[in-house]
Amino acid sequence: MKIPNLMNFLTLELNLKFINMLKRILTITIFVLVNTNVYATCANPAPRAQPFVAPSGQGCPSNYSQSGSTCTPSGSANFVFIAPSGQSCPSNYSQQGRMCIASSSACYAFVGGGSCPSGYSSQGQICIAH
Repeated sequence: MKIPNLMNFLTLELNLKFINMLKRILTITIFVLVNTNVYATCANPAPRAQPFVAPSGQGCPSNYSQSGSTCTPSGSANFVFIAPSGQSCPSNYSQQGRMCIASSSACYAFVGGGSCPSGYSSQGQICIAH
């Protein structure tokens, strides 16, 4: 009779240790995700790709087809906006000439002329969502 009770106690003890280990793993995972910005950090991410007019003398970026000066996105194209001359693109956007091409983690950005709405910060003339 003592052996089954000992087995039950050991099983319960192992289950509690396993649950505590899972709690620690979950806590560490949440800490890492929060502190490494692996998830989207803005309430307004970059929108789906849209047709746009390429700057004079520039072709279209990857995954866009060109017809005259208009660039039309294909299914896997990223959002693009045209930066003012001499201004660099915000973080999470790659720059190709004056074109700013959103990465998958980019927040919405647009040229606002120096005045940005609530929920946006400015980088020169570019407004970037928080």
